[in-house]
Amino acid sequence: MDFATMADLDLAILLMYSSGYKEFLQNILRNFEELAFHDVTIKILAPTAQLSELNEIKSEFNLKILIEPNIYLDQIFSGRTQSFDFDTASFNLMMQQKVLFIERSLRDYKYVIYSDLDVAWLKNPLPLLLEILNEFDFAFQSEVQASARPVLCFGFVSIRSTIFSRFLFRKLARKLVISSIDNLVVDQVILNEFYNKNLLFRKKLFPLPEGLFPNGLLYKILDKNEDDELLANQLQPFIYHANFLIGTTAKVRFLSKYANWDFKLK
Repeated sequence: MDFATMADLDLAILLMYSSGYKEFLQNILRNFEELAFHDVTIKILAPTAQLSELNEIKSEFNLKILIEPNIYLDQIFSGRTQSFDFDTASFNLMMQQKVLFIERSLRDYKYVIYSDLDVAWLKNPLPLLLEILNEFDFAFQSEVQASARPVLCFGFVSIRSTIFSRFLFRKLARKLVISSIDNLVVDQVILNEFYNKNLLFRKKLFPLPEGLFPNGLLYKILDKNEDDELLANQLQPFIYHANFLIGTTAKVRFLSKYANWDFKLK
């Protein structure tokens, strides 16, 4: 992909802002500036209460940033005692809004890339992702699991807007929304159920190579090894997703070490 043509590319990178992740957002936007994503649309889903803060952050960067306010996120974050750990009720409500955000964006853009805020963009993956999307509708990050089929991660995904991809996300969103308050199901569980049961979905999906798109379980591959000079080539990941690390303190420590992200408090 010639980045001289990026201004004409119908693509959006989607982020979802949540309380306590200000420095994560600043670091990922700094990555986008370093990668010269100046003509790429970056959409941020955020609580309306955070608009003032986000507009200040937006002014720090020479990027094409659009902020989409969401009153449902205000309601989710209003409970001070709520837990946002993986697969809690509050977390699953947030994931509903994420899936709906992606589903809406597929109506407006030909290509959509969703990234969690704890994903460091180490080098430019867009040419590879767009090449993949010429042949597939979806390219999901794959987790490192002992499974005959890939276990898909919903924290980093690229999608081509097609009749099938829009249908699938509508179906996924509908199942999330109609789940009862007492029995909310995490989006990633529903995603993998669809993947395992739907042959057409599997045929249209490309699992991203785990070495090039690693998650928290593979952080050691980013550590410099004293025997690196013995290799003909060195592994150069495109991103590093700091999932599987519990709590923001652990994420800060690892992203500072392995992705050179800058945090005031480490």
